[in-house]
Amino acid sequence: MLRSTCILVLALTPVLEASPQAPADYYVSLSGSDSWPGTAAQPFATLAKAGSVVTAGGTVHVAPGTYASGPFTTSRSGTAAARIRYVSDVRWKALIRTTGTGMHIAWTNNGSYVDIEGFDLSCNGRIGILSMGSFCRIIGNHVHDIPAADVGGSGGAGINHGNYSANDNDMIGNVVHHVGPSGATNTVHGLYHSNLRGRIVNNIAYKNSGWGVHTWHAANQVTISNNLLFENGRGGIIVGAGDSPGGVTADNFLVSNNILIYNGDTAVIEYGATGPNNKYINNLIWGNVRGLVLKVTPVGTLSADPKLVNYLENGGGDYHVSAGSPCIDAGTSQGAPSTDLDGASRPKGAGFDIGPYEYEASSPPPPAGNTTWIWSSATPPVDPPASDPRPVELGVKFRSDVSGYITGIRFYKAGSANVGPHVGNLWSRTGALLGSASFVGETASGWQRANFASAVAITANTTYVASYFAPAGGWTYDLNYFATAGADSPPLHALAGGVDGPNGVYVYASSSAFPTQSYQSSNYWVDVAFSKTAPATPQPQPQPPASESESSGGNHCGSIGLDILAPLGFLWAIRRRLAAGNRDRGRRRPAASSVAAS
Repeated sequence: MLRSTCILVLALTPVLEASPQAPADYYVSLSGSDSWPGTAAQPFATLAKAGSVVTAGGTVHVAPGTYASGPFTTSRSGTAAARIRYVSDVRWKALIRTTGTGMHIAWTNNGSYVDIEGFDLSCNGRIGILSMGSFCRIIGNHVHDIPAADVGGSGGAGINHGNYSANDNDMIGNVVHHVGPSGATNTVHGLYHSNLRGRIVNNIAYKNSGWGVHTWHAANQVTISNNLLFENGRGGIIVGAGDSPGGVTADNFLVSNNILIYNGDTAVIEYGATGPNNKYINNLIWGNVRGLVLKVTPVGTLSADPKLVNYLENGGGDYHVSAGSPCIDAGTSQGAPSTDLDGASRPKGAGFDIGPYEYEASSPPPPAGNTTWIWSSATPPVDPPASDPRPVELGVKFRSDVSGYITGIRFYKAGSANVGPHVGNLWSRTGALLGSASFVGETASGWQRANFASAVAITANTTYVASYFAPAGGWTYDLNYFATAGADSPPLHALAGGVDGPNGVYVYASSSAFPTQSYQSSNYWVDVAFSKTAPATPQPQPQPPASESESSGGNHCGSIGLDILAPLGFLWAIRRRLAAGNRDRGRRRPAASSVAAS
């Protein structure tokens, strides 16, 4: 019991060269049927069906919608070279829900070498995701509002690596909150880890009844780095081992670069069987009832307000660090992931930052006013950037529910091949150029923004096209993104394919031109800044930071029961992928292993 706490290139259409049979990808949609073959054109209706047929190296793509036929169990395993991936094709838009009686766990994964990416999970039970395999990665999910009432000795958690005999499991970039009953408990936690090794990095956990991160049972040699943990009922992090299976000492932990603020009791505590080789390096603590309760000496601890952009205790704030934050350049390289929660590379500036986000020191502050984007500043779930070097204009069709003004355009850069100079353009539905701006002060990766010298007025419920010119190719894409759904951030809407012709548009040209072609409903990650009122003065040209505010063995998780505790081409791309032969690369994988704007 877990107590504790053929070759083909046709003019402009990309085609695949002949290659050995690749593992099949499968598709799931609310409009599908489990009697169908599970292709993009004829998807399955349930995760259970897709999970019963997917093989090593395959990806299960889940379309937006609410999947309430659970609880779900997936049991097939991948391999080290060919992982199995379950992916919400639009981040947090595939909603996993369980509402019946006796449905204690929303999703149980029994396979190894499995990734679960980008889902939104909530249930009326006690655990969101329970993973019992080894070498599993729970990445970029939103797990929330799990009551975990009357759990008895079983406990609960948002995400739980619960097999004491498993090893090397990761929790990366998840947002987990409101797990457990109101108030503080010892038995229900945000992230729970009870096996050997693994990484818990770039997560945000808040308003959970117990601990933000709780390790126990057979936890050993675990890295806990660059997380933000706040307003948890019992505390931020507990490092310990005890109860079943017995004989384990929690040693060789690395706890670094975490922000732990306003938790109900202790920021970080060691409890139970812990060893002398645990390291606590460059963590920031602030506003907790108690700070560090450790058996070893920490290094580089900061006790200061982290100065987040917009701290809100119940969620919904902007938790990037602001200019002047003591977290900037104050972290350590030990344990730090290579990218942050936005997907931006680490480090920026003079060193690694503390917390899940790196600060973009060269970027100006966000523009004033109520700015809305189609997408949040969180990293889009994209394939590796295309290797096609041809100059191309890439764009998106969008509408607004209300009239207003477009003040600028941004695009997402994911690789070094996408070099400028870039130009952003706004077009009417028929191709009239309404506004244009050059991108300056670009960063190596992440969102890049250009502001128009004068805001462009747009009319409600009218289609427009926002695009950018990439003179050296290397663009970011996401196949089939608009095939069944658009993207909504009221009043803005990126249109689903078929609403006004295909969406995800491009044109090859030597300079900026109106994009009219489309390939497999691809999203090229172009966005607009919308304001209901025109800005009084022109905005500065360099793009804002990704941190800008926007509207848009067991399966029990028990408690240590401490009485002292009162807290996401073309032939060039095709050849590269076929040569790589490893389908687990990239955050999205189309069925045809090729992509392009052609």
